Amino acid sequence: MLEPSVNLSTNPFQQLTPRETQVMWLVSKGMPNKLCATKLGCSTRTIEVHRSRIFRKLKVRNAIELVSLLQQTLMQQASTTH
Repeated sequence: MLEPSVNLSTNPFQQLTPRETQVMWLVSKGMPNKLCATKLGCSTRTIEVHRSRIFRKLKVRNAIELVSLLQQTLMQQASTTH
């Protein structure tokens, strides 16, 4: 799965586990929990738990705020590399 080249070791993303990072990318693409679960080979409930932990760790309330945080981070990193 190809994802944007973003340094996730930069706060706040360093708090996420590798699996939470996978789920984060799928959620940021608008993928429903059931499809995420199928893609990752786990239950829908497991995805719900991962989403909850991701939102709590990143201090966002929903997928829209998650995408906004990702975009801000990508833009900040792009501006510091040029």
